[in-house]
Amino acid sequence: MTAIAMVFGLFIGAFPMISYGDDSVDQETDHEHLWNSKYTVDILPTCTEAGQYSLHCSVCDSIKEGSSRTIPNTGHTYSGWTLTKEPTYTEEGTRERVCTVCGYQEQIKIPVLRITGWQYEDGYWYFYNDDGTKAVSVWRRDSKDWCYLGADGRMVTNGWARDTRDWCWVGGDGYMVKETKWIKTDDDWYHITDGYRDRGKWVKDSKGWCYVGWDYKMVTNCWKNDSIGRCWMGADGYWIANKWIQYEDQWYYIKPNHYMAANEWARDSIGWMYMDFNGRITKNKWVESGDYWYYVKPNGYMATGTQTILGNTYKFDSSGRWIS
Repeated sequence: MTAIAMVFGLFIGAFPMISYGDDSVDQETDHEHLWNSKYTVDILPTCTEAGQYSLHCSVCDSIKEGSSRTIPNTGHTYSGWTLTKEPTYTEEGTRERVCTVCGYQEQIKIPVLRITGWQYEDGYWYFYNDDGTKAVSVWRRDSKDWCYLGADGRMVTNGWARDTRDWCWVGGDGYMVKETKWIKTDDDWYHITDGYRDRGKWVKDSKGWCYVGWDYKMVTNCWKNDSIGRCWMGADGYWIANKWIQYEDQWYYIKPNHYMAANEWARDSIGWMYMDFNGRITKNKWVESGDYWYYVKPNGYMATGTQTILGNTYKFDSSGRWIS
């Protein structure tokens, strides 16, 4: 027995077997219809098309008006799925199944495979999210520690990355360098403390004191003030000591304690000079210092011996003090 016959048999069996009488006489057949008590299948249903059944006359096989009923289509009866094309990371795959009754083939597409997790491609590490997209400008953790993926999706190495706290240095292995040390990049020096970049602070290492500005960079060849006084940061970034420096056409003296001389005497290989409150060399001027008067000549050096100043003669001892 076919699947359709079985379905129809069950469907018909749900109706009672009733005999319908009709006293009318069909003018064309010239006899009284005797309607069967059982329905007759007029059109067998298929997988996709509906069928029909009705009551027939046992004499002439005419169909009783209004007795026709619809038999729903049976729908396809499929075999199992068969893989017809494997999906790849660039192309979709396919699979199909066949109706065992009518032979109709149903085919569906299998999405391209998604790359997820850490992937090493062309010399760089990338991280793919669960939806197959590359993670960009974000931190991701592997089995060891956290790594940062840049705007191009590559894992950052030997470069800066920023988290919710501040900028930190990522080493050649892609992990944050959790140390306190100097880092040089793009010809500038930066200092990290426990991995994070310092800024706006003094830093001391084995060579001396340095200052990192608010742009995070070590400052060089410029003045910096601390709570004690004014210092000069040399070309190597360290504060200098016991040295003359020229800045904007003016000479300044940095004392052995690293601070600029101001309102005091300083000496070079030629003689003594008096540094004003700005640290500049005083010239052609009387100076009072320690209860004594001194005179600094137009060249900036302290006068000694007999000097003519504005047409007047003055005498100074060997230490520069005015005596008469």
